[in-house]
Amino acid sequence: MSMKYIAIILLSILAPFAHAQGNSPGNKNDNDNQSNQNRLVIISAEPDIQNGILTITGYNFGRNQFTGSAYLYLADNSPIQLNLFDFLKLPDNLDQLQAVLPPQTSSYSGNFVLELVAGIQLKRQDSFIVTLGASGPQGEPGPAGPVGPTGPQGTPGVAGPQGDPGP
Repeated sequence: MSMKYIAIILLSILAPFAHAQGNSPGNKNDNDNQSNQNRLVIISAEPDIQNGILTITGYNFGRNQFTGSAYLYLADNSPIQLNLFDFLKLPDNLDQLQAVLPPQTSSYSGNFVLELVAGIQLKRQDSFIVTLGASGPQGEPGPAGPVGPTGPQGTPGVAGPQGDPGP
């Protein structure tokens, strides 16, 4: 392993800590605010298992397109790189990506990690927990509940027509 490669790894690990030291809560500066403006953030990930699509919504995915990768970490497997096929700019500065879910995701049930990577800086990476297979078939109806209390007296109805004379 070359010294250059080792230096890059060490710098990428230590740089966030060095930056955090100089910007304590009492010492706000404009550079910190500017760096957070471009932070990639996933706010939701909705799988549609039936159609094999994962819709990912968040902030700062890109200006006109997402140039990065999406990975899904399924149980006991290496990460699966997802095929991204749609990028939308939504109101309120939201971005949306759609990805093809691999066929094997229909056999998994539980919480799994989704990761978006749009660069080597930590602020251009985010992860999110995606729940797959959490909803199942409709369950059996439950037993009938107890009879409730008698309701209040209703308002009197309209008088009916006069009846026929008696015998």
